[in-house]
Amino acid sequence: GDTNTVVASSLTALKCLVPFAHVEAGLRSWNMRMPEEVNRKIADAVATLHFAPTELAAVNLLFEGVPSQCVHVTGNTIVDMVKEYEGLARERGEELLFKLGLNKYRYILATVHRAENVENPQRLRNIVTALEDLSQHYDVLFPMHPRTEKRLIELDLLRHLQHVRMVKPMGYLEFLGVLAYARVALTDSGGVQEEAFTLKVPTVILRYNTERPETTMFNVNVLAGADKDRIVKLAMMQADRAEEIRGLSFENPLGDGSAGKHIARILKEAVETGLAVKEPDLRETPAIEYRLLEEGDLENSSLFDLLAAFDGDGKPVLPHGNTSRFLARVKGRFNGKGSPYSK
Repeated sequence: GDTNTVVASSLTALKCLVPFAHVEAGLRSWNMRMPEEVNRKIADAVATLHFAPTELAAVNLLFEGVPSQCVHVTGNTIVDMVKEYEGLARERGEELLFKLGLNKYRYILATVHRAENVENPQRLRNIVTALEDLSQHYDVLFPMHPRTEKRLIELDLLRHLQHVRMVKPMGYLEFLGVLAYARVALTDSGGVQEEAFTLKVPTVILRYNTERPETTMFNVNVLAGADKDRIVKLAMMQADRAEEIRGLSFENPLGDGSAGKHIARILKEAVETGLAVKEPDLRETPAIEYRLLEEGDLENSSLFDLLAAFDGDGKPVLPHGNTSRFLARVKGRFNGKGSPYSK
C-alpha cells in the first residue's frame, strides 16, 4: 500500500532488522506533491521483498536499483477481491439501487477524496460544477468522504449539487456493487481505478497523473484532471462507449485473481530459506561498480545484482530468456567475462 501506516511499518521493521515485504511495490505517479507517492518510494527503498502488481511496476523498481531477485510480479490483490466477491457485491448493489430508485447502467458514480482535489478550492469547485452539469444527463450518485463533505460545507458548495444524489460512505460490498452497475465512474482513487478496470466500467480519473497507467488500456480509464469542461466531455464520451467497454475481451494486466496465493508462496519459500536483513561483506571490494553486461557475462551470477534488462531493441524488460543486455551492480572489479578482480 501507500499509506502513512505502511511507511511507519517499513521503517520500524528495518530498524528492528525484520524483513519488510511491500505489496503494490513499484507503482509510480511521478508526482512528488502526492503524499502517497512519497510513501511508496520510502517503503520500496527499505523493503527486502517487493511484490509488484505488474511488469511495469517491476521495471520501475529495477531502474531504481532494486535487485531483480528481490522483485516478484504477483498481480494485484484488489483483483483477487473483485473476483471473489463480485457476485455478492452485485446482489448488494441491486438492493441499494432499488432503495435509491436508480436504474442499472443509467447513473454516474463519483468519488472524490484526495487532498490535491479536496484541499484546493478551485479544483473542488470545478469538480462540483462538472457533477452538476452531468446530472442534467444522468443520475449522479456521490458517496461522500467525510473530509470531502467537510470541505464542501466550508466552501459553501453543497448548494451547487442540488441534482446530485449525495449519500454517506458505503460498505465495501455495497460500493463494489454500485460501481459494477455504473454507466461511468468518476474518481480520484487509485483502488477504484483498478476495481473499475477489472469490472470493465468506463472511468474518468479526476487527476493529472496515475500510478496505475495499465488501467488506461483501451481507454477504459481516461485522465481528466480537475478541468470542468474536460471532465464533462470525457464522462459523456465514456457514457457513449459503455456497452463497447463492457464487451471488451482482454487479459487483465493487473492480474488473474491469484495474487494473494503467489505472495503467500513466495513468503513461505523466503522464510524457509532464511530471509533476513543482511549486512554485505565488502572488505575486499569496498567499491560497487555498475556495468552493462551481455548475456555471456552472466556465468557467475553471485557476483552481481541484476538491476535492469533490455531486449534487442533497447526496450526495458524483466530479465528473461529473450534479454540481450543487462545493467548490473557488480560486487568487486569486473573484467567483462564473468570474473571479478580484487586487485
